[in-house]
Amino acid sequence: MARMRNVDARHVELIGDNVSQALARGQKHGLGRKPPRQVAAIMDNTRGDLRDEVIGLLEAEDPDFAAATRRSMFTFEGLPDRLRGRDVAAVVRSVDSRVLLAALAGEDQATGAVRSFVLSNISSRFAEQIGEEIKEMESPGRRERDEAQREIMKAVVRLERAGEIQLIRAE
Repeated sequence: MARMRNVDARHVELIGDNVSQALARGQKHGLGRKPPRQVAAIMDNTRGDLRDEVIGLLEAEDPDFAAATRRSMFTFEGLPDRLRGRDVAAVVRSVDSRVLLAALAGEDQATGAVRSFVLSNISSRFAEQIGEEIKEMESPGRRERDEAQREIMKAVVRLERAGEIQLIRAE
């Protein structure tokens, strides 16, 4: 990001807040890693709309760096590529049902792909129940959905660190 010419002060402040909060929780983000991985580690903990905006700015300035950063990111939208189907049930059990519903309720293509992945890797009866609850619920706002999706990602990381699931490593 230091190489970017048109960085909005709002972006720097929001990203700085994310880094500060993560450091306060004991996370070290991507420190000591290659620059795209460092940026990806920060972006992993950033709101989806801000993350998309920053990645868009990176793409305009340095498409190769942006592509390397995107490949290194571990996001909700990337779960179908990183989470083994057999581990989905463990993740679903580890989060509150309201969080799961809010995370899967989005109408965008990426959320729909994750929803399909999750529902196809749990029991058909439970998948049908979740599908019905999503249809009946009031659609969550973007911030609520982003927060729910971050909670799911925290659960995935927690389960991996505990050795309860195994992620598919990014290339």
